[in-house]
Amino acid sequence: VGGGSNTVNVEVEVKADPVAVTSITAEKQVSVDAPANFNGVDAGAAMNLKVKDNYNTEYKATDGTNDNIEAYDAVLGIRYSVSDISGGTVTIDAKSGELTITGTPTFTVTVTAPNGTSISVPFAAR
Repeated sequence: VGGGSNTVNVEVEVKADPVAVTSITAEKQVSVDAPANFNGVDAGAAMNLKVKDNYNTEYKATDGTNDNIEAYDAVLGIRYSVSDISGGTVTIDAKSGELTITGTPTFTVTVTAPNGTSISVPFAAR
């Protein structure tokens, strides 16, 4: 090899904008055949939750160690809440989205970003 060097000039745009959620998408409804199948489930994974930021990076919720929505909590700040509970009891971990259920309930999970961007998805146990 000749030992020479090359110089390349590339224009790069650097932004100082903090990461902000620009969109949240999910399934329109989630249903399972038995309420026991919801216990310990990550609501984000169950609803196929996807979040995009202002740099067009997509984050996906998965049930397990690859959940990059929870992994990037420090910048995304996604929070889960539950409402409209009927036919049982439901609790949800606000940060992880883990569900705990008794009975055969129907309920709504709302996912909210710090800037107010949100989505609500009905859940039903059959």
